[in-house]
Amino acid sequence: MRTNLFFIIIFLLSSLLVLSFKSDQIESGAFTIEVGDSLYTITYDKSLQQYPFYKYEDGYAKFYYETMEERAYDDLLYQLKAVKGDHNLSDWQYFLLLHKGVDSILVDDKDKNNHTMLKWFLLAKSDFNVRLEYFKKELTLYVHSPDVVYGWPSAKSKGGYYVDLTSYYNEIDYQKYAPMRMKYRPVKTGTPFHFSFDSVPKVFNPKPKTGNLSFSYYGKQLKFDYEFDDAYVQFLKEYPEIGLNGHSKAPFSDLARNSLVKQIRSYTDTMKSESQKVEFILTFVRRAFGDPSESGVIEFPEECLSTRQAGTEDKVIIFIRLVKDIVGLDAAILKYSKRYTAAVCLSDSINAPVVNLDDKDYFISDPTEEIGLGETPSWAERKTPKHITY
Repeated sequence: MRTNLFFIIIFLLSSLLVLSFKSDQIESGAFTIEVGDSLYTITYDKSLQQYPFYKYEDGYAKFYYETMEERAYDDLLYQLKAVKGDHNLSDWQYFLLLHKGVDSILVDDKDKNNHTMLKWFLLAKSDFNVRLEYFKKELTLYVHSPDVVYGWPSAKSKGGYYVDLTSYYNEIDYQKYAPMRMKYRPVKTGTPFHFSFDSVPKVFNPKPKTGNLSFSYYGKQLKFDYEFDDAYVQFLKEYPEIGLNGHSKAPFSDLARNSLVKQIRSYTDTMKSESQKVEFILTFVRRAFGDPSESGVIEFPEECLSTRQAGTEDKVIIFIRLVKDIVGLDAAILKYSKRYTAAVCLSDSINAPVVNLDDKDYFISDPTEEIGLGETPSWAERKTPKHITY
C-alpha cells in the first residue's frame, strides 16, 4: 500500500513539473506603444499569429471568429484597455492602439485582409458592434457609433452610423466598386463606439498660449485675457471631423477653464436668475468672436480660442459648452433645415415659446442673432426643429 502511494505521489509531482515546463514554454511576443510621455511594452501570445488565412467564402467570418476564440487574446486586450484608462482615451484612440498592435503582431503578413480580420475580432471581443464588407479584393471594417464622422464612408443605422475604420489606413476607391456585406456579426448590440470624448485625453504636454476677447455689454466694454492649450489645439486639428454632437461634448482645457471660464463665471455669479446668466453668455458668444476666414469646417471650442473666430455652428457649440460649465443647465442643439441653433432648459419663467424635449421645456437661445432669450431666429420662423442632442 505504501509502495503504491509512493508511486502516486511521484506521478503527481512529475505531472506538475511537466505542466510547469510547458507553461514556461508558451511563446510570447511584444511591441511598444508610445502615448504622450509614456512608453508601454505590450506583450501578446503568439497563438494570435495562428489564424485561418482570409478567403472570400460563405461562413469564413464565423469560422475565423470561432477559431480565434481558442487563442489567448484576453491579456492583450486587458493591457490595451489599461493604457486607454491611464490616458483618458476615446474609443477611436483605443482603436489606434489596437491597430498598431495588430500590425506589429502580423508584421510578417503582407495581406491587409488578415490584419483587418484580427482587428475585427479584437474589436468584437472589446464588445463593439462591428461588421465586415468586401470591396473586390479588400475587406473593410465598420463599427457602429452614435457619432457621425464627416469624410469617411458610413451607413445610417438605428441609433447611429456604421463608420468605416478601414478608410483611415487603406486606400480604396469606394466609387469604383459596390460593397458586399458579410452577414455574420458576432456582437449585435454591444457597447457604443464613441469618436467623441468628454475629458481631455492625456496624450500631450500642455503648451500655454495667450489670447483676449472683448465685447460690449449694456454699453460697457468688457475684455477677457485668457490662456489656451496649443498642444490640445494641434491634437484637435488632427482628430476625425465629427458632428456637432461630438464637438459639443469636448471640454475646454484646464488652461482655458482656469482663465476664460473663470472670468465669465465671476460675472454670472453676481446675477440672480438663470435667464440673466444665459443672456450674458449669449452676448459674449455673439459679439466676442470674429467671423472665420474659412467656412464649412466645424471647430472645437478650444480651436476657436486660438483663432478668436467662430462660425455659426461654432458659436452654438461654444455657447452650449459654457452654459453647461458655468450655469450647469441642460442645453440642446436644434436643427432647422440646414441651420443650427441652441435651446436651454431653464427653471425661470420667461414669456417665450417653449420647445418640449423629453418632457422638459427648453427655450431657444440663439447665439448668432441679436435677439432676445426665447425668441426664434428669423431664418427659423414657421419651421419645425429637429432635436440633435442635449
